[in-house]
Amino acid sequence: MTKDLGPSQKFERELASVFVRWWEESDLEDHEMAEIALAVTDRFCTTDVEFEADFEMEEEEEDE
Repeated sequence: MTKDLGPSQKFERELASVFVRWWEESDLEDHEMAEIALAVTDRFCTTDVEFEADFEMEEEEEDE
């Protein structure tokens, strides 16, 4: 059952489903899909996300 799976396994199944669908429905070869997936993963992992909070953040006090 899906609810017995942890986040990693759920993520893996989701990605596998997308890969199978694209492999079946597109003209992409498996090695092309792998190259694209690596490029997307690399881009995702090296992108900094910056945001402005719409609330005030309290500064943490350091224990002395």
